[in-house]
Amino acid sequence: MNLHNSPGIVLKRERHLEQDSRIVLFLKDFGKVMTSVKGAQRMTSKLRPLQEPFIEADYQLFLPDHRPHARLISGRLINSHHNIRHNTAAFETASKCCETIDILFPFRAPSPPVYDLLRKTLQSLQATPEASVEWTCFLWHFLKVMGHGDYLPTLLHLSNKTKETNGREAPHHLYIDEMGISISLSRENLNRCVAFFEDRLEWIMPRKLKSGILAKT
Repeated sequence: MNLHNSPGIVLKRERHLEQDSRIVLFLKDFGKVMTSVKGAQRMTSKLRPLQEPFIEADYQLFLPDHRPHARLISGRLINSHHNIRHNTAAFETASKCCETIDILFPFRAPSPPVYDLLRKTLQSLQATPEASVEWTCFLWHFLKVMGHGDYLPTLLHLSNKTKETNGREAPHHLYIDEMGISISLSRENLNRCVAFFEDRLEWIMPRKLKSGILAKT
C-alpha cells in the first residue's frame, strides 16, 4: 500500500491545468514532496482548505516509495495561520521561511527538527507583530540544525554592541527556548542581527530569496 498519513505544512502552491493544483508539502515523516490536488480549483472541492501556503494539516496521500510526487487524498486541518495573511511583515517572513526550506531541501529528505522549527515559527508569527524577531530566531535555529555552527556567542556579542539610545523604546526579545535564554535587543541591534544571519544564509543559498526581493520592491 502506498497510502500514507503525515502532518505537513504547505510551502507553496501553483495552479495546474484547468481545475487542479500542485502544492509543495513539507511532511514531518517524508520530507518535501510535490503533491497534485485533483479538482482543487472547484468551489465544491473538500480539498480547497488544505492547499493554501502556511496551512498545517494531517495529510493522507498516495505516495509511491522513493518518488518525489504524491497525490492528495484527504486531510484534517490543524492550523490555517489565518492572522499571518493579514499582517504584511508576518506574511513576508513566513514566505521567506517556507522558501528557504523549499530551496535547500531535496525531495524525500525528512527532517523532523526543521519541520518543528517551521511549525513553531508560523505559530509565533500568528501571535506576534514583531516579524524581525521571529526571522532572526528561525535563522539562528535553522543554521544550527543544518550543521552550519552555533552562532549564539555572535548573537550575544551583537546584542551588546551598542547602548540603547532611546530610553522610551521598548526592547525586542529573542527567546532561545531550549536553553532558557532571553536576549534583549534595541532596534539597531535587532537590525544588525538580521543582517548578520541573512548574510550567513546567502553563503549556502544557490539564489536570493524571491520573497525578500518582492518585499523590498
